Amino acid sequence: MTFRSIDIKTIFEEDLFIHSYQIDKNSRLTLPGLCDLLQEIAWAHSASCHIGFDDLLKMNLFWVLSRLMIKVKRWPLWREQCTLKTWSIGPDGAFARREFSLLDAKGEEIITATSLWLIIDAQTRRLQRITNLNWNFPYFDQKVMDIQLEKLPDFSPDFISEALPVQYSDLDVNQHVNNTRYIRRIIDSYDFDFLNTHEVKEFEINFMKEARPGDQMKVERQLSFPLSYYATVRSDTQEFVRTRILWKDEE
Repeated sequence: MTFRSIDIKTIFEEDLFIHSYQIDKNSRLTLPGLCDLLQEIAWAHSASCHIGFDDLLKMNLFWVLSRLMIKVKRWPLWREQCTLKTWSIGPDGAFARREFSLLDAKGEEIITATSLWLIIDAQTRRLQRITNLNWNFPYFDQKVMDIQLEKLPDFSPDFISEALPVQYSDLDVNQHVNNTRYIRRIIDSYDFDFLNTHEVKEFEINFMKEARPGDQMKVERQLSFPLSYYATVRSDTQEFVRTRILWKDEE
């Protein structure tokens, strides 16, 4: 993979090759695999602008993904060459908004995503206002979708999975469950027949609470209207993430 920046790091690009370990049985990039790529390029862009993981660690701070929305025109396939672009729109209240665009080898946009990020104090776990931090980060005022990412609504589940403990492999460098692990649990809560005949068209997630070793996690899900589901990963007392997935019949 090759990282490069354009316009003095305003837009950051990554050349991608879709690998066998990122795909499903239908040779398509998976939703968790895509989210891994989005998170990785966000880290790389921030690091190139000297506000990455290591830079914030010196200030006892770290980035946290708070909200994410993805819209899919089509999923890239195994061995497909793609280009992933990302840029920051800048502060949005307490958040920083970051956009993503995935293009195929012909330069056609096939997936878009928008996200909101927070900066948290590593010891107190308190929010730090981005506008109070003194850095010069390049912004690019172009939204991939003209929406505001709002908190997803409460719902009454019609499906509840078995509660399973947090595993060692679920954890990331911040010692909490990695973002994509929640998504994997939600996808795995559907049965094989459904997953064999449907693919994700839209996905939205709110990150609400950090799951840690010792926590039990279960998936609760509700069908809100045909092929649209709300789902949460939670314990008996805490909700970790809340999501909305719109599926479509496989072509």
